[in-house]
Amino acid sequence: MTIKRRGCTAETRKKILNDIQDWAEDPNGTRVYWMSGMAGTGKTTILYSLCEWLSKKQRLGGDYFCSRISSSCRDVSNIVPTLAYQLARYSPAFRSALCKVLDKNPEASKLDVKWQFEKLLQAPMQAVKIAMPEGVVVVIDALEECDDGEAFRLFLEILLKLAADLPIKFLVTSRPEPAICEKMLAPGYSRSVLYLHDIEEWIVEEDIKKYLTEALGSMSPPPSPNDVERLAKRAGKLFIYAATAVRYIYPGDPGVDSNARLRTVLRMDSRSTKQHDELNELYTSILSAAVDPKRLEEQEMNYIRLTLKTVVCAKEPMTVQALASLLSLTEERVLVSLQPLRSILHVQDDTHVVSPFHASFPDYLFDNLRSRDFHCEVTEHSEVLANFCFDLMKAQLRFNICKLESSFVFDADVLDLPDRIKKFISPALSYACRYWGEHLRQGNFTDMAHEKLVDFLTHRLLFWMEVLNLGRHMMIGPDMLRQVHTWLKVREHTYNLGVQTESK
Repeated sequence: MTIKRRGCTAETRKKILNDIQDWAEDPNGTRVYWMSGMAGTGKTTILYSLCEWLSKKQRLGGDYFCSRISSSCRDVSNIVPTLAYQLARYSPAFRSALCKVLDKNPEASKLDVKWQFEKLLQAPMQAVKIAMPEGVVVVIDALEECDDGEAFRLFLEILLKLAADLPIKFLVTSRPEPAICEKMLAPGYSRSVLYLHDIEEWIVEEDIKKYLTEALGSMSPPPSPNDVERLAKRAGKLFIYAATAVRYIYPGDPGVDSNARLRTVLRMDSRSTKQHDELNELYTSILSAAVDPKRLEEQEMNYIRLTLKTVVCAKEPMTVQALASLLSLTEERVLVSLQPLRSILHVQDDTHVVSPFHASFPDYLFDNLRSRDFHCEVTEHSEVLANFCFDLMKAQLRFNICKLESSFVFDADVLDLPDRIKKFISPALSYACRYWGEHLRQGNFTDMAHEKLVDFLTHRLLFWMEVLNLGRHMMIGPDMLRQVHTWLKVREHTYNLGVQTESK
């Protein structure tokens, strides 16, 4: 719900879905199916529809949708334990075998992905091979969005090596990243491959036209068939272009002139032929309208840029309230800044969690050649966020932050501790305590960042440790300090060399 996934529009992607369903039902089919496609070609939406079909057929053994906007969903070490848990709920026989494995290896989920796969999937699956139902499929989406490239390459290697002898099938999707292609196309393994971006463009265009007709059908008046066709041609094979255009043209806001926005999109230069040029132009047009110097003051535009860059650089999605607290803004100011960005940033209705709609948008922002004036330089904004984290911790960290009556009582024995944590440790402070190190390491080395780091370590180190402990994140503290120590030595040495060179 956080990133608003949905299945395919009715009567679209039928050939692709039918082909995958045939593979799933074929008892002699390969054990691994790889669907590869460029960003925006609709992989996740297709997989969501497939999971619905598999679930109705009682064939969905487990599914894992990787996502870079979630710290847990981009951690490759969570994939196998999650799938093992889901398979245990699906099959009583597998559950019994898995419990026996865990009795002997209770820390199996903490091992590297190779041993996780062997202990948590292969061993129990082999023990109950005959008892597993026919045609069980496990789905893994967007593997390239995981952080640890070496870990997911190891995962693919062990998957391809062991899958042939397991009684279940694996469907994996990803972009055609070189590291993934190298593993998935390595000789000696049996797998099925579908290149989503190689589907004939006219087939994709017809599906996109159906989607646009349904999504914009409530406009008054609705787009003409000619307008729908022109929009579909602009989208090419990129469903994300069509989805972004729909959110921009018809956001459901009564104050928006949808027909004027439709005309704006249709007037864009359509002579570009390079891959993703149309998507670049659409994103640029949306941002140009959001940051319009003819209607906004300079400070208002700065707030929009600051909010936008923070959302795409954040290590996990934050609520509007947390964003406001971290950036020293009011919630109203953040909401106003987000309003013109609603076609590219999703604000969840109930929790107000903010995240990009699609991974192609951060890709666009981080690439200077694509986003140009709207480019987000990660090192620059990481330094900005590190400074905001230090400022927030300086303002909110204090001794005995949860006002516990005694330090001699174990946390587990404090009955109202969860309520105290919620009351005294804000989501923004929790974020700052967990991620200041990552932002610092990714940012530029400056005198200000150095001074704030020294001030933090001198005056608030123990208070920070207390917050980590209360939130059960203590394990990240030592690693963070070691990494920052290494970063400090390297950056300080580089910085001093630069100063000496300038003085000469």
